[in-house]
Amino acid sequence: MHHRILIQMRNLLIVGALCVVTAAFGQDIASQQAAWEKAAEAHHDALLKQWGEGSDSALREKLQAMYVRDQGARRFMMTLPQAQWTDALARQQRDTDVALTLQLKAMVRTHGWPTFQLVGIDGSSQAMLILNHSADHAWQSEMLPQLERLAVNGEIDGADLAMFVDKTLIAARKPQRYGMTFKFVDGRMQMYAVEDPAHLAARRERMMLPPLVVYKHMLAEIYHLRETDEIAQPDPMKP
Repeated sequence: MHHRILIQMRNLLIVGALCVVTAAFGQDIASQQAAWEKAAEAHHDALLKQWGEGSDSALREKLQAMYVRDQGARRFMMTLPQAQWTDALARQQRDTDVALTLQLKAMVRTHGWPTFQLVGIDGSSQAMLILNHSADHAWQSEMLPQLERLAVNGEIDGADLAMFVDKTLIAARKPQRYGMTFKFVDGRMQMYAVEDPAHLAARRERMMLPPLVVYKHMLAEIYHLRETDEIAQPDPMKP
């Protein structure tokens, strides 16, 4: 998930979310959120100054249209409690993900992975979001080494990669690395088990991710779930 998307989530959710917690806890969330947002914005601005909007405007516009379609298939579900998610809505989302996966595969075959240099910061993040939502786990695993190299070289966003790494690990029934993936059970959210929990906060900070307490609170609000400290064990999951 791109920094800008997380900030947009904050704009929609965090104000209301803070109203339902204690004052002390709310202040702690707000201060951590503010510090992360400041660092994320500075990072984004530096990348934008370096890469601009990328070299391929047509490809960037195509990714933007794909992103709009991806979000359109999810937007209504995100306004409903999980108990009100219908089979028809879930099927629409799956069908959209399949179609967008095929489009992204064709794009990658022709142009390579959409990097900052090719499509700019937002375009690259939109491509990663579509890959995250894909049900083609074999292709995701195949792409992972290349994407890790691109992230190390500063050609794609580390925060986007973190989400992708975690989903790939969970799909392989392994503990996640960055704490980005949660399981929804009976109106509660459970974080999937993480490797080396003692150093989770440091790994999240290195990838420019929000503090875990802030991220959990944002997810709970957007999906209408109760926050818990419960841990789920990895199992095959749907995107």
